[in-house]
Amino acid sequence: MSSAHDRFNPTLCISGLLAAIITLVILKTPEITVQLHSFIGLFGAAFLTLNLSSFLSRPQPIRVAAIIVQIVAYVGVCLTTPHFMSAILLVVLAGQLPFVFSMRLAVMMLLGVNLAAFTVHTTFYDLNWLNVLVGNLLYVAFQLFSLAVSRNVVQEQLARAALEIKNAELAATQTMLEQSVRLSERLQLSRDLHDICGHQLTALTLNLEFLSHQATSPVKEGILETKQVAKELLAEIRKVVRAAAKPNGHRLKTRVD
Repeated sequence: MSSAHDRFNPTLCISGLLAAIITLVILKTPEITVQLHSFIGLFGAAFLTLNLSSFLSRPQPIRVAAIIVQIVAYVGVCLTTPHFMSAILLVVLAGQLPFVFSMRLAVMMLLGVNLAAFTVHTTFYDLNWLNVLVGNLLYVAFQLFSLAVSRNVVQEQLARAALEIKNAELAATQTMLEQSVRLSERLQLSRDLHDICGHQLTALTLNLEFLSHQATSPVKEGILETKQVAKELLAEIRKVVRAAAKPNGHRLKTRVD
């Protein structure tokens, strides 16, 4: 089932209600006014419910129920009057089916409803089957046109949704790439810092160690303090390099050590 019917469409609502009102005016007869009003009113209420279902938390079951109620209401209209103009309601119904069901199921449902209407007209009212068939086929053509137009709208909405998803994925990939580039630059800077300053500080520490053994006590104390500062600075540099290499795993951390 499709879930493309996610936005309220006031134009569709108005057109569907106008079709129901026009049908009511055309089919109105003194003997069956109450029944006809009831069934067409039920059809219009179900139609509005389906088109307003996007404001509800679980719209899909309500849409399915609304379609079923419209079908039942249309069959009730057929049982109330034999006038072929009642098939206008099926044109409205056909325009809604692709938003709720797959195209294959929508066509099957539409053909089933037309077959039910044909059966009612030929058996319940005993009308000439050929005249009923010709009249039904004319309205079936309009129904299929409405079905095809709605299907194109559904396809466009699904394509737009897929494009939005692709754009979001592309934006996420671009963000990840930018983060990866920044991380790579940061890691390279840390490596350069370690290679240049780290090696020099190590050599400085060794030289100070050597000098501490050669110097007299007053000088030796100053050399040892300088050596300690160099060791602490080297430790801080290695700490910074390890922090930069950490997101890329233990292999980079080991290399830094």
